[in-house]
Amino acid sequence: DWPRTEYIQDVMIEHGVRYCPTLVAHEAQSYAAEEIVIRDPRLDEWFDATDRDAYRSFRAYLEAGWSDTARSDWAKAMDSRMEWIRRFRSRGGQIVVGTDLPFGALNVVRELELLVESGMSNDEALFAATQGSADALGGSSFGARIEVGAEASFILTRASPAESISVLRE
Repeated sequence: DWPRTEYIQDVMIEHGVRYCPTLVAHEAQSYAAEEIVIRDPRLDEWFDATDRDAYRSFRAYLEAGWSDTARSDWAKAMDSRMEWIRRFRSRGGQIVVGTDLPFGALNVVRELELLVESGMSNDEALFAATQGSADALGGSSFGARIEVGAEASFILTRASPAESISVLRE
């Protein structure tokens, strides 16, 4: 019911509510999302065998009892989630980034990829993950700002994330 949904979105926007879709958590329910983490080259470098085993146990616990029908329903619902984001943004709503999953540092890149798939530009997704999220959490007390004179924490990539958000995996 998009008219009622848009009314809710308008009220959210009017009251300054930002939306953190955690699309990667939704996506995790539609297939064995462990693949996202396992294919990340940083997994073995950043996490030891105990951490990796704990994650696999967590995934097995979550996936216990999920039927193929349930997974299919979750996958179909992703289209509605993406449309929700498109409509919210077109009305002036602000998106922030989170994952709601273990190994968030590995999953956040997938979250950014999904936001880009929803229609955000790479720059908009990067803003949502940095300054936009910092602003939602209280602004100046967080150091996730991209501006002249701001504290610098950075990574080097082979290409600009403004051109390919997936380059952040490297």
